[in-house]
Amino acid sequence: MDEAQQRDVEALKHLAQSALDRFKTRLDWEWKARFGLWTALGAATAFTLGSDKWQPSWGHFRVIFLAMIALVLIYGFFFSWSVHMLHQKDIKIWTACEREIAKKLGDNVLDAVDEKTGANTWAIFLSIGQLLVTGLFAAALIFAFYVKAT
Repeated sequence: MDEAQQRDVEALKHLAQSALDRFKTRLDWEWKARFGLWTALGAATAFTLGSDKWQPSWGHFRVIFLAMIALVLIYGFFFSWSVHMLHQKDIKIWTACEREIAKKLGDNVLDAVDEKTGANTWAIFLSIGQLLVTGLFAAALIFAFYVKAT
């Protein structure tokens, strides 16, 4: 490998590492945001069901019902889907750079790099699952308000 190819490999390594670092950083704060939302919804549900002195009205129920629908839609579209797309983009950059590095290093290394990682498949199911969990927490809160309002 000549000097120009070595520079290309180093540049590709840097790009791959940058994409992987972005992915890991986003993953690090994303789960905290999700867990915080789920904790808040769970705590509100526990408070609603556990409070003997507070009785929500039907007006409260309607407000919480609409608020939870809005929360799930906003969360799903503006947070969950956006994060999913950013994850996908970084994974594609990372794997493309590694594939290019493997091409430059030779055929025997390229054979070891699988072009179909399956990352897109599991990532979409993970995002859908997280949205479903958020929807279930929101539904539990709606149900808690319904039970207490009746």
